[in-house]
Amino acid sequence: MSEAQTIKLDAARTADFEKSVREAMGCIQAVYTAAIEAVCGGAPRAQDVGERFGIHRKLAWQVWNVAYAREPAAGVRFMPSVRGIELWHDAAVKCGLARDLLDRLLETATLFDRLVQTHARDREMLELLVEACDPVADESAELRWRKQAFTGNCFVWGVRAKVMLACAFLHPARRAGFFDMVRVQGLIGLVRTRPNVRWPFAQSVIRMDSGEERRPQREPLMASADGPMAVPLMDRFCSRPLPPVQRRIGELGLLEDELLPGPVGQTGECTVITGELLREVAPAYSPTGEMAMFGTGVRTPGELLICDQFVHRDLFAGVTRELHVYSELVSPVSRDERDRLPVSERLLHLGRGLTRVRTADVPQYGELLEFVFERTGWNADEFDVFRARLRYPPIPVSVMVRHEMPAPPPGLDLA
Repeated sequence: MSEAQTIKLDAARTADFEKSVREAMGCIQAVYTAAIEAVCGGAPRAQDVGERFGIHRKLAWQVWNVAYAREPAAGVRFMPSVRGIELWHDAAVKCGLARDLLDRLLETATLFDRLVQTHARDREMLELLVEACDPVADESAELRWRKQAFTGNCFVWGVRAKVMLACAFLHPARRAGFFDMVRVQGLIGLVRTRPNVRWPFAQSVIRMDSGEERRPQREPLMASADGPMAVPLMDRFCSRPLPPVQRRIGELGLLEDELLPGPVGQTGECTVITGELLREVAPAYSPTGEMAMFGTGVRTPGELLICDQFVHRDLFAGVTRELHVYSELVSPVSRDERDRLPVSERLLHLGRGLTRVRTADVPQYGELLEFVFERTGWNADEFDVFRARLRYPPIPVSVMVRHEMPAPPPGLDLA
């Protein structure tokens, strides 16, 4: 069977699953709605269901959410247990609900169980399947699953961070048609949950769509980092004593900064912030319409990722930016749309300058940003700021700001 035939067959099976869930939950939703409105009248609240039927508020909340879910499949996560349905049925009998509706109410338990047995090993797996296939991102459902993954990953990988910070500052370079970039990377409130764990906390590679890899000149923002393979720690913003770190060249030419093993638990909590200036990173234009992607690899279990991009007003005029998140299971530099993960978060434009950028999630963030602009001599008021803020981001992924490269102005030579 060809790849195209396999993809077509998989799509058909997915459609069958979605249709099966939609039809079964549609029947259940119709029964629940009819039962509720027969006793409570039109437009009832969950509180009304509990009071009129005389059932516990949790059960009332469940049946109300099944009945009035935005679409039938969304009711899967709220389905009461078999015992819950029996309790509601008994309460409905006392309320004088019609016999045929009472029978149909009990049958919903069998219908839902058949749905679980057909498509999943258990109810939890059915909820996962339904929410993963939902074309409309449900932020609360997504966050629930990602938080579970975060907890497990902390145990598996042996570290956890309160906040991960990734900032890129883009400014026109002295060389016409190119741009310079400052990269600030940080792990804030990092705690090791297992001894003898080394941890890569920053990686970078600059690669064109053609596959060409660029190696720009790098300058640490603080003079304390000395030598081409020194980790560019911004020690003013790191915890004390300074975390033990090293820089090395990893696979695929990735430049990796690593946090070396340290003490376990809250007493060993540390914060590590790095910052460096890269000169003449890449062209700011493309005659062939290449896509520009700026972002960070996320490999640390973290409660929050803040990814800020500061773009000088003279760069990339008129482009439309989007947030893309790519799985790194196949490749750490994948930009294949098949590896793109659905996320509910969107890229926010915070305006120009530093007025709306400060956040309590990052200690001394305002001071850190002011230091970057003081060190570079750039004017913060000339920069537009874009932010992606992800709670419990999945790992391993690349979180990227993506936009089309503008065409070069006439007469500009990028060779």
